[in-house]
Amino acid sequence: MMATKLQIAANRRNARHSTGPYTPEGKLKSAFNGVKHGLNRPPPHALVLKYLAPYAHDYGVDTSRAHETDLGRALLAIATADAQIDRVYTVMAQAPTHEEERRDREYFLEWRLCFTGKNYQEAALRAGVKMFDQMARQYDKMHYSNPKTLNRYLDAAINARRKAIKRMNAILDNFSEAKPISA
Repeated sequence: MMATKLQIAANRRNARHSTGPYTPEGKLKSAFNGVKHGLNRPPPHALVLKYLAPYAHDYGVDTSRAHETDLGRALLAIATADAQIDRVYTVMAQAPTHEEERRDREYFLEWRLCFTGKNYQEAALRAGVKMFDQMARQYDKMHYSNPKTLNRYLDAAINARRKAIKRMNAILDNFSEAKPISA
């Protein structure tokens, strides 16, 4: 069913009103929406060089000039994918398990139930425990992600590595002199 001209005009009017957060706190919070684990960024240069060094040695490619040749670029793509795979596994290893998260939530729930709030001191302590619980949840949201999301990054890195290896094999088929030195 097509939208009518009135509906389209109403949608455009409403869209002008949604401008995002206004307060500095809201802007700061929304600024971290996509920054949970840093896997959207390319891997650090030092990590890529760590993975590039053995490939460059095997094929006789200078690591500082790898980007200048087709073979070097293919090896660089493989090393970048390897570095990304390493980063995903590191983030996965640091993420808490569901059992740990459940245990932490039960612990905080027990703490909160200990204080009935009948007097000022218990109410203040209960509010402090509640605030600490909220801070812990916020920390978890900022630093950990859904395992399915991490698997998506791992799959992307593995596919990038597979494509880079295909590219390298095509280059090696064209140039018979570009065989591994160690072979």
